[in-house]
Amino acid sequence: MRLRKLRRASIADGCALALPRIFSCFLVLPGRLRQHFSTSTPIAGISDDLADEVGDKAVSLRLLDQWEEELGACYAGRARTSVFVALAETCTSLKFPKHEFAGFADCLRQDQRGDPLTKPSTICWAIARYSANPVGHLVLYLCGYRDAERQQLSDRTCTALQLAISGRT
Repeated sequence: MRLRKLRRASIADGCALALPRIFSCFLVLPGRLRQHFSTSTPIAGISDDLADEVGDKAVSLRLLDQWEEELGACYAGRARTSVFVALAETCTSLKFPKHEFAGFADCLRQDQRGDPLTKPSTICWAIARYSANPVGHLVLYLCGYRDAERQQLSDRTCTALQLAISGRT
């Protein structure tokens, strides 16, 4: 029971934290993209909150497993939570590849377990590769771009922004 309440609270908190970013994007996004943007962008923040805001690594790992199960259910047409039901509609209509979301939980699990990938000298690169860069790809998909060249340019931009935010090179 406690785990369900925590999961619901974490998902709600993730959406609340994402709202200021979503609102500011609404000012510049074309109307046809607003709903899709608002359903796809909180997912990274939610997974990050499940890892960082819970305070118990074992619980965080279980929540990340549940998050990944929900993602699988979303892509199988069996989403159970409102966040993933909304995401399913966006993924279907815009043909978002599942792998763009799947890396979020993998990276955060590695961080929770203290895997070698997540030592202070490499964690920023891992976050950029598995979290920031896929968010850039999702924005490209939203705008109708799927080519490798734009994704590489996006990766460079998102990685640079992630490193700048974290203050590491």
